[in-house]
Amino acid sequence: MKTQTKHTLRFLSLIFIFLGSYASAETMYIDDTLLVPLRSGESTSYRIVHKGISSGTKLEIVEHSKESGYSKVVTPGGIEGFLPTRYLTAEPIAKIKLAQASKALTNLQQDHSKLQEAFDTLNSEHQSLSQEYKNTEKSLDKNVQELSHIRSVSANALTLDQRNRELREDNE
Repeated sequence: MKTQTKHTLRFLSLIFIFLGSYASAETMYIDDTLLVPLRSGESTSYRIVHKGISSGTKLEIVEHSKESGYSKVVTPGGIEGFLPTRYLTAEPIAKIKLAQASKALTNLQQDHSKLQEAFDTLNSEHQSLSQEYKNTEKSLDKNVQELSHIRSVSANALTLDQRNRELREDNE
């Protein structure tokens, strides 16, 4: 009875270890290698279950084995197998990063074009308003001079009117 209990405990321990490692799965990518064969075991002597996983494929890592240098993985299609850990990298490959950077660059160039158009429009409006301001300023200077002349003439007209009254009175 004790032997059966020990086996049951060992079996349950293995299940918990397996489930624990599967629950803490992390995502990694196939490194910049053309094709990586997926095998049924942790060495090149095991049969190939997938002829070649291409670079940049996103994989779910089930477990790593430092002794064998292999990792157990699951492909997006659900195929489970082993491949050398040296082919895995935690970051997307340069091809994916380049595509993302190109997309970001295109978006930034479009934003730049829109901002350049807005700047050109505002600059044109600024030049137009600046010219209008200069014209208004000239007109104001002209009106100030004209008003000054009118004041001097009207001040002189009042004096002339008073002098004219005096002359009339003298004449009468």
